[in-house]
Amino acid sequence: MVHIRRFIAVMADKIGSRCEYGGHFGTVRYFGEIKDVSGLWYGIEWDEERGRHNGTYGGETYFSCSEGYGSFVRSQKVNFGISISEAIERRYGDLSDDIDRENMFFVGAKNRKTLVDVVGFDQVKKDWMQLKNLRKISLELMHVTGTNVDNDAQSLNTIIPNVRDLDLSRNLLRYWSDVTRIVFQLKKLQVLNISGNRLADLTDTTENPSLFESLETIFINRMSMTWNQVWFFNIINACVTASSSHQN
Repeated sequence: MVHIRRFIAVMADKIGSRCEYGGHFGTVRYFGEIKDVSGLWYGIEWDEERGRHNGTYGGETYFSCSEGYGSFVRSQKVNFGISISEAIERRYGDLSDDIDRENMFFVGAKNRKTLVDVVGFDQVKKDWMQLKNLRKISLELMHVTGTNVDNDAQSLNTIIPNVRDLDLSRNLLRYWSDVTRIVFQLKKLQVLNISGNRLADLTDTTENPSLFESLETIFINRMSMTWNQVWFFNIINACVTASSSHQN
């Protein structure tokens, strides 16, 4: 019973999180049971009109959204994304910086060490060095939620220290603080594309607007932003490219 309650508490903590299901993006608005239906469900408000209701089902209101934007999805089928480090590894390769060929062996009879001949070892090292030299990285549609504060062994500035242009469009970023942590770690970053993400207000970011001052261009299209949020970037003299902001 304790484990079940803990599981429910963890899942309920996802309310407000960005998510993906079946190639579509949305925001979690509810977690729990539905009257006369077995199991636990997430109530999702979709970014586009693809739902079946407005958060009211069977005469019960579980959350509120525009008509046709709400759905219930089984809890185990919802994708809450990955950290930016995981996304880089999946798209560009192994991030391990401590591969030591001298330590790649197995111990056989009489404790005799035999060196393992790893196919592609040299290519892995070559790819790793190329990753460190990359100036442009695209992580579009990689379901990035932000940085993994607890588990990321290396900072982004160690993994991709020379990146000038980073595409994080159409991901699962939730807060502006997720964006600021990424920008803070990439000392040479000049161009950032976060279009297609739906971010909360700027409360946490306005406390330290200087984090964005190194950027030359930031793309913020299709984000349902308020003009107050767009104006924030003008205040800190960032060069904001929002030529399609009328779509917000």
